Amino acid sequence: ANDSRSLGAIMVTVGSDTIRLEIDPGVTGLIVDEAHLRTPGIRSFDAEGGGGRPAAANGVRLGLMMARNASITLGNAGGRGRGRAGIDWLGRWAPTIDLANRRVILRRAGSVPYAVQAAQPERLAVLLDVPASTGTRLDGPWTVGGGTFMRLGADLLLRARPATITYDPRRGELLLVR
Repeated sequence: ANDSRSLGAIMVTVGSDTIRLEIDPGVTGLIVDEAHLRTPGIRSFDAEGGGGRPAAANGVRLGLMMARNASITLGNAGGRGRGRAGIDWLGRWAPTIDLANRRVILRRAGSVPYAVQAAQPERLAVLLDVPASTGTRLDGPWTVGGGTFMRLGADLLLRARPATITYDPRRGELLLVR
């Protein structure tokens, strides 16, 4: 991880383009640099407001895994061949980010293995969508600690000094194992 917002990076293929995605827990979804606007296999849509241009990719390949008809955002991600992936976007594969060994483990079944649960991880609830009834507008992922909302980001997670971080999409939790 070469960026304080990043937990590491993975390489993906969109059409014929290879893109380095920084894993950024502070973003929601998949952001691909706007330089890929004309890439075959990416369809963009007109949108009003800030925050990037909504788009869809016919497929995003991560090694043997494939996300078809993937919703993406075209925005400023550092130039051609660059992007950012939120943990929620990787969630379908119940990812484990192994910081100690610098690797990412994705699971076809999308469920967290018993070994991670048995390691008695610290559990951190993740809020991807804060209900309007809270009276608070929160963009991006957040967690709740001590009754207050905290912006979820790599710095918050790395302060806990975990060896691995696993996202359990079924429970909406990050599991931090030291």
